[in-house]
Amino acid sequence: ERILRQLGEQVRAIVAATPGTTNVDTNLRSGKTEVAVRLSRVRMAELGLTTADVGAQLRTNIAGAATTKYRVGGSEYDITVRAGEDDRDSVRELGDLRVGAANGTPVRLSDIAALELRRGPITIDRLNRQRLITVEAGLVGRPLGAVVAEIQSKLKSVTVPSGYRVVFGGEAEFQAETFGDMLFALALGTLLVYMTIAAQFESLLNPFAIMFSLPLASIGVFFLLLVTRTTVSIMSLLGIMMLAGIVVNNAILLIEFISQLRERGLPRREAILQAGQTRLRPILMTALVSIMGGLPVALGIGSSGAEWRKPLGIAVLGGLMTSTFLTLFVIPVIYTLLDDLVARARRRRAVPVGVPQPVAGAEQDEKS
Repeated sequence: ERILRQLGEQVRAIVAATPGTTNVDTNLRSGKTEVAVRLSRVRMAELGLTTADVGAQLRTNIAGAATTKYRVGGSEYDITVRAGEDDRDSVRELGDLRVGAANGTPVRLSDIAALELRRGPITIDRLNRQRLITVEAGLVGRPLGAVVAEIQSKLKSVTVPSGYRVVFGGEAEFQAETFGDMLFALALGTLLVYMTIAAQFESLLNPFAIMFSLPLASIGVFFLLLVTRTTVSIMSLLGIMMLAGIVVNNAILLIEFISQLRERGLPRREAILQAGQTRLRPILMTALVSIMGGLPVALGIGSSGAEWRKPLGIAVLGGLMTSTFLTLFVIPVIYTLLDDLVARARRRRAVPVGVPQPVAGAEQDEKS
């Protein structure tokens, strides 16, 4: 318990010294004065006493025991017998209390136990049957993630003995679990989008180029969050998840038309240039409609709770703006690089291994 209290005080001091925390409190409370009785099992065995016998006798002396009842007019009252007040008002008197007998000789409590005066806890909190000390704090002026990260860095300087650990709970624990679930959902959604596009194009190359629009959208998301001083929260992560299925639309329009033109026999460079000119208008129209639709949410305009949904709108707005602009320039480049890579791989597979290639100089010698 002493080590647990020391750790609790160290953690409380670190949390209180961290900017952004307020009303730092802990469940450490000094309780009432109590007497701790530490029995000597060896001494009790020598005298033929058991812990149960000593405990029962000590309880009778201090708390008392109902030995009989007093009846008056049909009512009954317990008659409790216990040691006198003068015999239990100090540690020395408690040590003189009789708790048993050995060979006809009374045994005092001080003969088989050590008595210690101390302050006991008001409450004992446990988590999974382990003693627990809780340090609580509120937030002011800083996001939860930044405060938790700073506290974690400061806790590295605290020496935690074996068998003890410092863990985060409350909103910090909930945020960590939620962020993990959201990132898993984002990865799963991205995979499903890729599989859907691959099934429609019947190719692995084109969907791979299309999926590059996602990192292009993330540039705008984090840039706009930084400009508006908005923290990454659950709502902003929801906006990023929504972008996984929105920003690929522009790349699909572009890559799909390039594939059609190349199937008609048009060279790759001309197909890319023509597709960019032809698809520019529908891409801009689609993006503009989406941006205008999400603008009220990003500005926090609306009914009650609009401020809570504002990070979602900011994330979607930033992702759409950068993705729309960069898709027209980056996606054709990525498509070209991937197409060249596939073409080189096909040429390497087409050349038989171990077959000597004709040399121009040797052919001229034979002819001469």
